[in-house]
Amino acid sequence: MKLVKILATFGVLGINLTASGTVQADNLVNNGDFSQGLTGWTLSGDAAMSSVDSNSDLSGDPSLTGNSFIASTYTSSASLLQTLNLVAGVSYDFKFDLNAAAPNYFSTGDFFKAQLGSTTLLNLTTPSDSTQLGSTPEEFLYTATGATLLDFSFMNLNNQFNLSNVSVTVVPLPQVWTLMLTGLVFVGAKMRAKNCLA
Repeated sequence: MKLVKILATFGVLGINLTASGTVQADNLVNNGDFSQGLTGWTLSGDAAMSSVDSNSDLSGDPSLTGNSFIASTYTSSASLLQTLNLVAGVSYDFKFDLNAAAPNYFSTGDFFKAQLGSTTLLNLTTPSDSTQLGSTPEEFLYTATGATLLDFSFMNLNNQFNLSNVSVTVVPLPQVWTLMLTGLVFVGAKMRAKNCLA
């Protein structure tokens, strides 16, 4: 019964215990690698020029591999959206790769913004901001208040942003790790006792 409760707790938080004994957090973003095109995502606004491309290395950055979302607009802004079923009070690790075809060029009004709920975690608006593009994956810590809208909004009149490898994973709390270790000790003791009796 205790083991069932332990495993149920992991399931709610999106944590899996693999066969090798390691802990693996599930990516709560549906199709975050864009391997299925835009399945799971909603695209709104001036998005006619946006698409998914299997060659994400458009800016010469070899760290961007696989598929990417090509965020490009014509006259106004657009948004790429997905609702995530997050648990209130739980902390999450939010990561994604971002680059641009011309990383040092921003037209007047161009921007790229990443939000979880009402919290803006990244807001690029000027050429100096472009130094962040393509150097390392963007990564943020976010504490949820419940189901949360993931919102990438953008406008780039003479450029294009490349977005890939979007993930939101739970950050295990100390008590979760304690619960996991207690459960493993309990299971190990039971198995050892069973073997001794056999």
